[in-house]
Amino acid sequence: MDLNRRRAALPVGILFLVLLPLILMPIAAVFVFAFRGGAGEFLQALRTEDAQFALRFSLLIAFLTAAINAGQGLLAALLVIASVASAGYYLPVVMAMYMKAESSAQAHVGVRFGRLAGAVVAAAVAGLLALGVQPSGMLTLAQTSGSSVRAAVVLPRTPPASLSTNND
Repeated sequence: MDLNRRRAALPVGILFLVLLPLILMPIAAVFVFAFRGGAGEFLQALRTEDAQFALRFSLLIAFLTAAINAGQGLLAALLVIASVASAGYYLPVVMAMYMKAESSAQAHVGVRFGRLAGAVVAAAVAGLLALGVQPSGMLTLAQTSGSSVRAAVVLPRTPPASLSTNND
């Protein structure tokens, strides 16, 4: 068991070592550039109107994001509760459809497709196989059809000759 834990911890450790610089380098760059002129200049920059606005705006966005995320969490919880509640009325239908024994062993022996239904099913299966295995033909056709569409020519808004005020 201890060997399995070590094997599981190795990829997590490698991932941590790879991602840690990606997180720490931008944070370090912010502090290096912020304190380039010293702590006094940094504090003076924080007192400007633009910095105050940026800080207030960032806090507002953070609070709004937290509120929206909390709302989405509530919606997810309601979704789970609704799914569990719906099992009460869907489960009997599913049980009636799939969990009852057939009325007899010969119940569906005489069921056959007509010629038209068989042809429709065969055409649907062939179309699905053709488009699923080799879709490039239809994609090329769609691309050439789309490239042949051009923008309509817009004529200038000129009144008809009979309404023209120009009497030449």
